[in-house]
Amino acid sequence: MSSGINVDADCAIKCNEQTVGHLHKWISYKISDDKKFIVVEDLFPAVKVEKDLEEKEFWERFVNTIVPDNEPRYYTYDFHFEMPQEGKREKVILITWVPDTSAIKSKMLYTTSKEALKSALKKTAFGAEIQANFIDDLDYIEIKKRLCKSP
Repeated sequence: MSSGINVDADCAIKCNEQTVGHLHKWISYKISDDKKFIVVEDLFPAVKVEKDLEEKEFWERFVNTIVPDNEPRYYTYDFHFEMPQEGKREKVILITWVPDTSAIKSKMLYTTSKEALKSALKKTAFGAEIQANFIDDLDYIEIKKRLCKSP
C-alpha cells in the first residue's frame, strides 16, 4: 500500500553524501506539513569514531535526540563498529521511528510512505532496516549484533 507521498530529490543527495562521502552521522527525514513530500529535516555532521565506546556515545546522543519527540520520522545513521577478528566496519542503517504514542494517522502515513523513501534512496545498500516503536527497539548492543550478522 502506498500513501502517494513523493520524495524530495534532496533526500537522495544528502543520503549519498552520507554513504559515499561520510559527511553526515545521521539524517532525519519527515513528511512535509502539506503531506506531499518526504523532506530532509536535519543533518548531524560526521565525526571520526575511533572505538566502539565513542560510537555508543554517539548512538545514545542520537536516541536521546529522537525519543522525546512524539512524532514519527525516518533516519539514516552511519553506524561504526568493530567486528571480532575482522576490524572496523561502517554501515548505514535506515530507521523508521514510529512511537506507539503517535497519532494513528501519523503512524499510518509514515508506515505506508516508507517504501517511497527506500525507493528514492535505492543506491544505498542499508546494513539494516530498523522499525522502532519503543526506545528498547533502539538498543545499541542489539543493533550492533544485527549489523555483525549482515553481509
